[in-house]
Amino acid sequence: SITVQSLPKNTDGFDTYNVDGLTVTNTEVNVGDDCFSPKPNTTNIFVQNLWCDGTHGVSTGGIGQYPGVLDYISNAHLENITLLNGPNGARLKAWAGKNVGYRYINNITYRDVHIENTDNPIILDQCYFNINSTTCAAYPSKVNITNVNSINIYGTSSGKEGKVVADLT
Repeated sequence: SITVQSLPKNTDGFDTYNVDGLTVTNTEVNVGDDCFSPKPNTTNIFVQNLWCDGTHGVSTGGIGQYPGVLDYISNAHLENITLLNGPNGARLKAWAGKNVGYRYINNITYRDVHIENTDNPIILDQCYFNINSTTCAAYPSKVNITNVNSINIYGTSSGKEGKVVADLT
């Protein structure tokens, strides 16, 4: 007999899609993927007192996956967030490549975010989903990112990426 064991994939804690108005408070999440992830066409969200352990962090996006489609995320306020022991912390992500949509991310506030033992504490990735640098340079993301506020973000990196604490692509 053969025994096969694998961990589940894409096990996000909270995702939003086509949402206008959402409040998430006093929540603990321990999953193998995004802790909280506003997805396309999300606006007016408030997250407070969120604790995430072993997750991909708070990942705003990825938007723009489908050609010719307008995606947006706007008016998100995330405060008193704890991100522990994961590959990513506070992250914005947008698709790039030959056939992508267009989009914007506007008015996002991260306030009082504590990040500990995280490989990539802060990430802005406009070449999301395994797009190599040559393809990304030839077909960059069609995203406008405006009014992103980071207020009182503190903690430690795991050191896995050396001394890098913020990765802006």
